[in-house]
Amino acid sequence: MVETLRSLNIISNTRTTFKPDNNVSRAEAYAMLMTSVCMPIEGSNADWQQNVYETAKKQGLTSKTDFTSFRPTREILRQELFVIAGAAADYAQQTGGCGCDE
Repeated sequence: MVETLRSLNIISNTRTTFKPDNNVSRAEAYAMLMTSVCMPIEGSNADWQQNVYETAKKQGLTSKTDFTSFRPTREILRQELFVIAGAAADYAQQTGGCGCDE
């Protein structure tokens, strides 16, 4: 599964150790969901987390008013993940996502 996600660029190839017991941060979860529906993460900020936040805000995936309140390194809560997944699914339905017909 991890290899498949890496090959689809849903998770990063930069880390070489898989740590399934670690919590997933808010920014990591958003990035994975956004990538899974082919939502381009835009921005020129050197901090990838800032770019994730800005894209999420632009696309309506978060109601956080600024990067500080987004708290990108905080672990994501299950209920928040469900809400974001629903919004990402809506995005995919409206835009055609990655072009998958499944």
